[in-house]
Amino acid sequence: MKPAETRPAPPPRRLLPPLATALIGLIFAALFCVSALIDLRQLEMLLLSALQQRALTMVTALEKAVQENIHRLQPGHEASRFSQTFIYPSNDEDMALREALAQALLEVASRLDLLAQEGQPDPTDLAAMAQAEQLRGVQLVAADGRVVVQTGEGLAEREAILAPLLSGREEVVFQLFEDPQFTPPHYFLALRRTYGSGAVVLVLDQAGLVFWQQRIAVQTALENFPWSGDLIYFILTTPEDRLLGQVGRLPDMQLEPCQLLKTPADGRGQRTSLCTLAGEKRALELIVPFHVAQTRLGTARLGLLTQETDALLQESRRHIFLWTGVMLIIGMAAMAVIYRLQDRYLRRLQAMRERLQQAERLSSLGKLAAGVAHEIRNPLNAIGIAVQRLRREFLPEGEGRQQVFADLTKVIREEISRLNTIVEEFLSLSRGGRLDLQPVAPAALLHNVQALFQAQAHSRGVQLVVEVADACPPVAADLPKMQQVLVNLVKNALEAITGPGQILLRAAAAGADHVRLTVTDTGKGLAPEELDHIFDPYYTTKERGLGLGLALAHEIVQAHGGQMSVDSRPGAGTTFTIILPRQG
Repeated sequence: MKPAETRPAPPPRRLLPPLATALIGLIFAALFCVSALIDLRQLEMLLLSALQQRALTMVTALEKAVQENIHRLQPGHEASRFSQTFIYPSNDEDMALREALAQALLEVASRLDLLAQEGQPDPTDLAAMAQAEQLRGVQLVAADGRVVVQTGEGLAEREAILAPLLSGREEVVFQLFEDPQFTPPHYFLALRRTYGSGAVVLVLDQAGLVFWQQRIAVQTALENFPWSGDLIYFILTTPEDRLLGQVGRLPDMQLEPCQLLKTPADGRGQRTSLCTLAGEKRALELIVPFHVAQTRLGTARLGLLTQETDALLQESRRHIFLWTGVMLIIGMAAMAVIYRLQDRYLRRLQAMRERLQQAERLSSLGKLAAGVAHEIRNPLNAIGIAVQRLRREFLPEGEGRQQVFADLTKVIREEISRLNTIVEEFLSLSRGGRLDLQPVAPAALLHNVQALFQAQAHSRGVQLVVEVADACPPVAADLPKMQQVLVNLVKNALEAITGPGQILLRAAAAGADHVRLTVTDTGKGLAPEELDHIFDPYYTTKERGLGLGLALAHEIVQAHGGQMSVDSRPGAGTTFTIILPRQG
């Protein structure tokens, strides 16, 4: 009979295949990275907003200071003509502002005086200078009152106004802080020449005076404003790009990508950009509309150092990336644990499926045995009796014929015995589930098996050794069936040893509730592909084997509530291990 081919159970499908597990891990890693980048972006925006708010607070405070200064410089604000009838302001702040305005115009007049000393100025250059300084007109007047050079409009009532200067009684005459009393309504400042005789006259209209008032108001506010230490510069220009005031120096900068990212303009038209100064300092530049009394005066441009915010951003970035890395490691470790648990679960499920299939096959064999064994056993007995009668009553004459007859009947009896063995094994499979459990001492069980095979092992040069650990507890077992298991194992071990060798039977406690029995031989061993089917019915590596011995042994051990396993390598022998529950 050829061993039946068994098809292994298909492995169970994984809940999370390796590729899916890797993709899930990558998705989680991407989510963590995106979350970290979002947090970093929010932090950058928060720091940028803080710097912007500081800058806007400074600009707002400066707007109020400039508005107050412009109000103090308005014509008619506690002031009159500078000459015999000048009325001084009521406080030092007003006085300082007006002195600053007059001094600024005096500096322009002094430059014109110096220019006239070098030669008569070109009217074109004089007109360009007047336009740049927002002057309505410029006059160079000789000592006799005659106009030498003029650009733009001249001064009305020139002779009466300049008489104190030309006569040497006054150095400066101006009307800047009161409403004009003549037509057209011009403001003016006249300076007696230092480098020659005569006077320099600067004429301003209302727009020019407002420009100079704004410039002085801004410059004074900038000089008196309590700037923070991280301000590098503050520059205020008119919509026509004329300078109104400046604190600090605008350094040469190279715009670079910045840690604090660019943001769109807000409701005030604000823009930001991060610049790198000469060296390694960084500054956040803000360009903000500058308003006075609800009117846009110009554009403020200020730069704030970002060392503190950059350091905070770098520290926060390190913390974010550190915790992101920790979360990624924890996530990957969790995925690895899940995969291992799933793999362990699948291995157990596969083992359960294999045991279930094996149990189903053994059950089917048991049913087959129950139906076939009885049909075969009675004819075998009849054939055996007939053979015995033939040998006794029908022995042929002649010595040669008698020998042939004896050989033939011997073959028949051997085959009948072999068939009877097959029937017995079938019957054993069919009765495998019925056990008579009794306390059995492992030492007695192993010594009984040793006594059965001692002579056969000795004749083949094989040592049969028994080792029982001290205090080895008894097991709950059906003695004949468990002895049948060990007999099958020892018989297979003897057949696996081709020369001198050893078979070692051991018994020892396995934990608090089990006993371990092992059968180890020094035979040829088994190949890995043979180990997968060693307990399958009809699987055998012997030429005349049926493949039922180990299947029956495995079934008996499982019926006892135990486990049976095998460990073998080609050329290194085989070890069968049986774990049985101890007697309670």
